[in-house]
Amino acid sequence: MWLSGCSPAVSPCWAALALRNGSLASIGIGGGALAFILWMLALERATPTRVANTMTVNPIAAGLLATQLVGEPITLNLIVGLIAVFAGIWIATTQTRKS
Repeated sequence: MWLSGCSPAVSPCWAALALRNGSLASIGIGGGALAFILWMLALERATPTRVANTMTVNPIAAGLLATQLVGEPITLNLIVGLIAVFAGIWIATTQTRKS
């Protein structure tokens, strides 16, 4: 078998294991194709700026879902990262007042 000498601690083996159990295909289909289709549908219904701003929520959703679905621990790095993403979204979407 082509995975016989593969240790999960070695990086190239993660790709081999993902290919073996179909995870890579599901990530490609779900994360790639579905996101593209939803992006195009959103562009039909909203402005490109609004759609682009909503896509910045992906890191927040991924971080929070990882804590719930796979038991990722909530660490200081995660909290600081979430705050940084929220701050970036706020800066990008806040309009300055012209006086």
